[in-house]
Amino acid sequence: MARIRLLVEELGLLARLDTGRPLDLEPLDLAQLAASIAEDSSIIYPDLDLIVESPPSLPVLGDAARLQQVLRNLVGNAVQHTPPGTRVRLVLTQAGPEARVAVTDDGPGIPAADLPRLFDRFWRAEASRSRDHGGSGLGLAIVQAIVRAHGGRVGVVSEVGTGTTVSLYLPTAPGGVRLSYHAHAGADQTE
Repeated sequence: MARIRLLVEELGLLARLDTGRPLDLEPLDLAQLAASIAEDSSIIYPDLDLIVESPPSLPVLGDAARLQQVLRNLVGNAVQHTPPGTRVRLVLTQAGPEARVAVTDDGPGIPAADLPRLFDRFWRAEASRSRDHGGSGLGLAIVQAIVRAHGGRVGVVSEVGTGTTVSLYLPTAPGGVRLSYHAHAGADQTE
């Protein structure tokens, strides 16, 4: 029943994003948000070898809950589709007027023929994977829809035997804005 509820929620989110319903955008610190995701991931995946590289602060205009969902999906995909002990890097940088987030793993990589379909809804790279061991095939479609709703873009580079990098680019917040980050418990942390 929980899987059906999750599927309905994911489809509802995609439908809202498809209709252009606006997100709750506010200035936030993407570096703090990524640090929170890394902390959560170390609890959820205790054997995960996750390295985070980030500037002290990286301001963007964003919906904190949706960007958390994006980062959780990307880190979760890296864990789910690579063997135990695979190193995962979460790297944040400023790239001109954009913030770049790259999630890189040194796992088995994705065949070139599969790359064009990665963001298709309900598509999964491994035809033999069952829903018991994989997701709904909506994770990367949701990532792409959320990033686009932020005015950003997302892409994948992968090579079999070398690993995969999923990169997303988001517009940075204008200078001089007050940054905030809403923690899980609802407390505000401001800079």
